This record gives sequence, C-alpha cells and structure tokens, in this order.
Amino acid sequence: MPGASSAATAFCSLCQSEKPVSLWVRKKDRKAGTGVWNLLRCLECGFVFAWPQPSDDDSKCYYESVFERSYGNYLKARNVKLHHFDEKLDLICRYVRTPASMLDVGCAAGFLLEAGMSRGFDVHGVEINRKVEAHLNPSLRGKVRFGTLESIRFRTRFDLITLFDVLEHTADPRRLVSRCRELLNPGGLIAIEVPCIDSAAARILGRFWYHYAPPAHLSYFSRDTLALVAAREGLDICYEGWTRKYFTAGYLWSQIADTYLGGAFKPEASLLDSSRGFSVPMSERLLLLSVSDQG
Repeated sequence: MPGASSAATAFCSLCQSEKPVSLWVRKKDRKAGTGVWNLLRCLECGFVFAWPQPSDDDSKCYYESVFERSYGNYLKARNVKLHHFDEKLDLICRYVRTPASMLDVGCAAGFLLEAGMSRGFDVHGVEINRKVEAHLNPSLRGKVRFGTLESIRFRTRFDLITLFDVLEHTADPRRLVSRCRELLNPGGLIAIEVPCIDSAAARILGRFWYHYAPPAHLSYFSRDTLALVAAREGLDICYEGWTRKYFTAGYLWSQIADTYLGGAFKPEASLLDSSRGFSVPMSERLLLLSVSDQG
C-alpha cells in the first residue's frame, strides 16, 4: 500500500476541484502497522480524504491481508449484528415498500441480508473480500457476488440499495453513489450509514478519533459533504439522522482493545455474542436518498 505523498498533487473526487488542499491530520495504518497517511481537506467543498488513494486491487489485497484482525470480532458477533440490522430495517421499512428487492453493497458475511430475508426482501449482496464466502449463511449462497459494484453487471434493478459502513472505504464515493442510482428502481431508496467528522466524538477526540483509520477508511464526511454528494447525483434526502450501533459489553470492549490497545486484553469469544446489549452513538449518520423529481 502507498504511504504519505505530497498534497500538492491531490485531487478532490467529491467536487472535482484541483484547488489547494490543507493537511487535516497524519495517521499511521493501525492494522498493518506500516505507512503514514495524509488526511487532506479540500478547501473548495470541505471534503476530507486520505492521500494518496489506493487502487481497487490495492484495497482488495489490504482487506485480505488483515482479514482475521478486521473480521474476527464481527464474525463471532452474528446475533449482535442481526439485532443491529433489524433495528435499522425498522426505520428503513417506513420508507420502502415490502416485500421488495434489496442490494447490500459491502455485505461482508451477509448479516444485513439475513435480516432482510426475515422481512420478505428478495436479497442480493456485493462484497470485495472473497474470504467471507465461507462464513455466509447457507441460505445466502448464490445471492452474494464478489468484486466491486462497478465491475458487476446486473440484469435487474432494486427497490432498496444499502451502504452501511461502506462509503468511507471508497476512494471515489460519488462514483459509487452514481452506480447505485443507476441500479435503483423508480421510487426506490438508497440507505447510507457513514461516520461523520462533525460528530461530537470526532471533535472531542481529534486526531485520535477511532474512524480516522486509513487505508481502511479513505473518505470522511460531514453533513454538508453528504448533502453535496446527494445533490450532485440528483438525489433527495428523505431522512437524515444520527444513528447508534448495537453492542454487547464484550463486543464493545473487543473493538476498543483492537483500536487502542493493539488487540491486548480482549474478552473471551463467548462474551462477544451474549444476549444483553445496548446501543451506543458511534459518530454515524443514516441517510435515506431517493431520485429527485428533477433528476
């Protein structure tokens, strides 16, 4: 993966500006332990992004190389994640008809797809990391395709397209949202959940904010830059609000240990998926987008 580079050559993928950028913060790759990254702020639109930008192949190799570290806790906490996504669908289903066709972009082990199936959705998924295939529920076999959304061709369009904790992982978020818009049925919705730099936690923690994590996280949004993405792609915001993540005590502690303690003092695996949980604000906004009448 590339490391730090001169900001003078940076290009804002959000507003297409070649105007100067300012250094927002410098961060070390905390999972691979190598390389220092510049996080830059576009002086035209305020978008914050990692530089230099990795290619799709670079990103694919990175996620495969840190698979155990990145996905280990997640895979052990299946019931926690099913509960979490069921709460999200409670809100989304107020705005989209069911049963409906659903595409989850960056679906990982398919926990959101499982929650969607239980509500009658015709589910489909896209995932860049093929290592998760072995962890898919048997009911999802054949419903998940591997690669980038831009590289896959579909014969149908969808009523609901979800990007939960995905947009921050892409170097060109507008391109991804544009592709989702192309795949949307008339009257359909795009659901985006993404960490935001104008959250209270981001302001308090500064450069130590847990979402500053290149090269996993490459794009950093605020309310204004999310609105810019929607407007540039001809999308209206139907719903916008701060959201929470569902945790158990063991799962939350395991995430803290991975982020700030180098994986030390992690709890027993049995504690990651216990039945008692709670919701925690994690600096993330949820947006529901529809095609503008003028789009």
